[in-house]
Amino acid sequence: SYEVGVERYFAGGRAEISLFWNDLTNLIAPDFLTSQNVNLGRARTRGVEADWQVRLDSRLDADVSYTYLDAQDLVKDAPLTRRPKHRGSVSLVWHPVAPLTVSPRATFVGRRADIDGVTFGPTEDPSYTRVDLFARWELGRFAPYARLENATDRRYAEVDGYPAPRRRWAGGLEVKF
Repeated sequence: SYEVGVERYFAGGRAEISLFWNDLTNLIAPDFLTSQNVNLGRARTRGVEADWQVRLDSRLDADVSYTYLDAQDLVKDAPLTRRPKHRGSVSLVWHPVAPLTVSPRATFVGRRADIDGVTFGPTEDPSYTRVDLFARWELGRFAPYARLENATDRRYAEVDGYPAPRRRWAGGLEVKF
């Protein structure tokens, strides 16, 4: 594995970029045809990751990230399954009043090679964008929070034949000791 990166802080923010390369041997992956795990032999992943965080004003921060990934099964000379070439996100952290934090996030996942869940032949999962919302209220040692995942009720699958959950709510209480 090799990785080199640069991180730069500036007034109100931070930017970073990293290049990576991984040569893999004995990579284990599921084989749906036999319902067993198989040794792919040799694979390679390489790419670039970039992230930019910035304070837009005293109550609003933004974070933008992007990953380009080239993932190859070197034995079959084919893309590794379920690994998108492009992935990115944009999120905001907003503090409208002192104890409240509201954070919307949009995540994009590009097309990726997969195995068809019925025919077991090669297929491609389409790209999708998912929007999540998070809110938290700081009350000293206690912080109730609420989370809305897949806020737009987007239908998508991370793995062919296994649809991702539709819109869902979650909430809780964080306690600091």
